[in-house]
Amino acid sequence: MLDALFITFIVFAFILLLFFIYKFRVRNSNNNIIVANNHDHLKKCHTTPRSALNEIRRMQSKNIKGSERLNAYYSESRKCWLIGKSSRVFKQ
Repeated sequence: MLDALFITFIVFAFILLLFFIYKFRVRNSNNNIIVANNHDHLKKCHTTPRSALNEIRRMQSKNIKGSERLNAYYSESRKCWLIGKSSRVFKQ
């Protein structure tokens, strides 16, 4: 009887140890994820740089706040031209 209780305790302790190791690794791996805060997934895709630049000019002509800082840039992840305040600038 005592042996069965001891073995049950050892198995439970081992499972608990594995659970804590798993939680520690998941927590640490989540800290290493770099999250881009550029909202590219919400932006309208333009098929050509000219289309994106025309949109910037339209916004600037309407004196939309912050439009003087807008740039057109190519998004590798979305495979299209986007408008934003990116450092990857395309000016024509």
